Amino acid sequence: MRLARGMRPVLRLRDAILQRDATSLTPLPEHTVPSELSPLVAALNQYMHRLSAQRGLQQRFIADASHQLRTPLTLLNTQAEFALRQTDPVALREVVTALHAHTGQTIRLANQLLSLSRLEPDHSHLPGERLELVAMVRELALEMAPLARARQQDLALDAEVASAWIVGQALCVHELLVNLTDNAIRYTQPGGQITLGVTCAEGGWLLSVEDNGPGIAVSERERVFERFYRVLGQSQETGCGLGLAIVAECVQALHGQIQLSHGHQGAGLRVTVFLPAARPDCA
Repeated sequence: MRLARGMRPVLRLRDAILQRDATSLTPLPEHTVPSELSPLVAALNQYMHRLSAQRGLQQRFIADASHQLRTPLTLLNTQAEFALRQTDPVALREVVTALHAHTGQTIRLANQLLSLSRLEPDHSHLPGERLELVAMVRELALEMAPLARARQQDLALDAEVASAWIVGQALCVHELLVNLTDNAIRYTQPGGQITLGVTCAEGGWLLSVEDNGPGIAVSERERVFERFYRVLGQSQETGCGLGLAIVAECVQALHGQIQLSHGHQGAGLRVTVFLPAARPDCA
């Protein structure tokens, strides 16, 4: 009988959980359970809070993706229908050329949305791996070099250290590097210069991407990290306003800090990211 009486609070808690709606993530009442069960209920509530936050992120992503993909997909369909009606070879080529360009933009948008969806879950509780930043930057520079050459740009690596070890997820570091470098190439004029750098800082490393392009006005430097925000005057570019939003997600997951400033010559843009060192190499 004592065991039965002792189990009653546990059974009531079990019944309360079983009777809940499958989609309900509201916290369980902690004041109605014995003190012995309070840690369990508190842990369950924390877990449901994380699930609720994750559900909110997923719903926001679905809403953003559906909104942003609807227009370019409609445009592609319209261009394809228009191409089918063309009989003049010259006009047909012009339409197909535009269709090809818009297809590339839509692919880029879809890829960035997929990157954002992979980064959005809370990575703070996941174990990181030791990563060598200089090697990753060098590999990324080689990967992006053809894109820079196609625009007659000089893409250089200026690493003041031979190695820079950090702890994090390789996906986050790669997406951080890709989006910063791609932005610099995309928004810097043909013939411009882009420099990737890694230097030592107190307690970590400074990753920098600097270009001599148009830069970003001080008044807009906070807003550029918002999703789908486009800098005024750059609407002719093929970006979709997700690059720096992805960068912000990566920096947060890597427990770093980011700063935008002018380049060394007072023009262009310099993006500096502080990343904690894996060990006190930069004391």
